[in-house]
Amino acid sequence: MTGKAVRYGSGAVARVALVKEAKQPASSSDGDANVAAVARKLDDAIAYDAVENLMSSYGYYIDESAWDNMADTYGSTGAKEITGAGVYVGPERIRKVLNLRGPRGGRSANFYTIHQLLQPVIHVSEDGKSARARVRLFQMGGAADGSSASWIGGIYENTALFENGEWKFGVQELYHAFNASYRNGWARVGPVAKALAGQGKPGREAVGGGITQGLGGARGGTNVATEMPPDHAIRVRQYAFPEIVEPPFHYRNPVSGRMPPELLSPIS
Repeated sequence: MTGKAVRYGSGAVARVALVKEAKQPASSSDGDANVAAVARKLDDAIAYDAVENLMSSYGYYIDESAWDNMADTYGSTGAKEITGAGVYVGPERIRKVLNLRGPRGGRSANFYTIHQLLQPVIHVSEDGKSARARVRLFQMGGAADGSSASWIGGIYENTALFENGEWKFGVQELYHAFNASYRNGWARVGPVAKALAGQGKPGREAVGGGITQGLGGARGGTNVATEMPPDHAIRVRQYAFPEIVEPPFHYRNPVSGRMPPELLSPIS
């Protein structure tokens, strides 16, 4: 700006390599291909974040008992598991069964649940219109009067669909890895509980021993299924713990290439 010659300071001078201008494409078609490739990578990045946010919203709506908000996140062909009842398809069917089963009025003062979805592994389809997401569940909760409290963990294998300009839930499947109550601990579950003498009611039947109460005030799945029959049965076993059941994957081991016992089919 002054027109004076450049003068360096008295300290050491480090030479920095010059960044040369990128070579222009040989033809306009090459340039179009480069732009298309960059656009695709950008769409993939946006899709990844959108699908991760979609998965996280599910846990938040459970914690808040916000059933209408949750139903709005499902696509036209979306499918929701209701533990103990079955699978319901379509946002309006899902809306009806969520309001039928869950407590109304939002978060209550005498019960809490924290439904965290962690460590997402998301793959977006080639056409950018669908995705598979594997997320880990860690859930805890209970009633203030001590009648129920539990730890629950598992794996979700979900799909998502890009529909009408938004990412929506497709199919949702939950594979429970562990579950135990605060009161009865890890040992008093399943057949083990029935073998324990003089301990009152076994396992999940004991007061404070249930792990099916994931939502304070939620109705039992059997009652819900009687009043509103599901569209089809849940594909996977619910609450297999203490048995160890290896869940399926929607991808091979990225390091070894090992095939999982069950590889979920790719989404279209």
